[in-house]
Order: sequence, then C-alpha cells, then structure tokens
Amino acid sequence: PHPPQHPPQPPQPPPPPQRRGSRSRSRSGGRRSRSRSKGRGGAAAPPPAADGPVVGKYEIEDGAVKANGTATWRALVHVPRPNRGRDRPDMAPGTICIRGPSRPDKSDAQRDGEELEEAAKSGDMKVLREVQQKLTRAQQLMH
Repeated sequence: PHPPQHPPQPPQPPPPPQRRGSRSRSRSGGRRSRSRSKGRGGAAAPPPAADGPVVGKYEIEDGAVKANGTATWRALVHVPRPNRGRDRPDMAPGTICIRGPSRPDKSDAQRDGEELEEAAKSGDMKVLREVQQKLTRAQQLMH
C-alpha cells in the first residue's frame, strides 16, 4: 500500500523573522539624530515668538472643572530653565512652567500668581518650588 496522495499545495511565504530580546542598533548607538535647520550657522538665538510665554510674569488659566461642574482657575509662571551642561547658542533658552493649585475663586488664583511671580524674581528655583508646594499644601488642607 502506498501513502495517501495529497493534492499539490501552492508554495507558502516564508514565516516572519522571530524577534529576540534586544533589537539591533545602528552604529550611532541607536540614538536618533535631531535634524538641524539649515542656514543658521552660528547665528544668535532667535527672538521669542510673539505668542510665546512671558517669562517671570504670572498668568491665570482655566483649571480643572470640578465633578459638580464648577469652574476653577490657577496661576502659572514661566521661568528660564536652569542651565544643565553647555550653552547652546543655536537654540532659544528653554522655560519651565510652574503652576499653582486650582482655585474655585479667581481672586485666590491671582494671589497665588502674585506669590509665584515674587518668588520667580529671586531667580532661585528652589525658592519657587517651595512657594508652589506651600500653595498646594494649603489647598489640600482646605479639603
């Protein structure tokens, strides 16, 4: 007796390659290079955008809406990012946004903004963070 005959089957595509635990990296160590704009060669940092943040002055933004639908507000202040490493003359200096807690009363948020702005004038990030934490703790104690 002969084994049963099966009809010929079309050729199957090869199975996809199996992935292993680590991916191969390029010679540059796997890091993507950032594209640089052309024609800037050593130019001074570009002026801040007209619609960009005003550094050192507080603003009031809409906060999170409460579960009962009540609107809230909070203060924020943009401050220069502390330098880490070498200066980059081809890049605009970065900023950090420090936000206060959401307040149900807009005048409370404005008082927070005045405190944050005053702390920002000191130029000391540690002082600014301490004021931010003080405001947030005071808000948490009210609930």
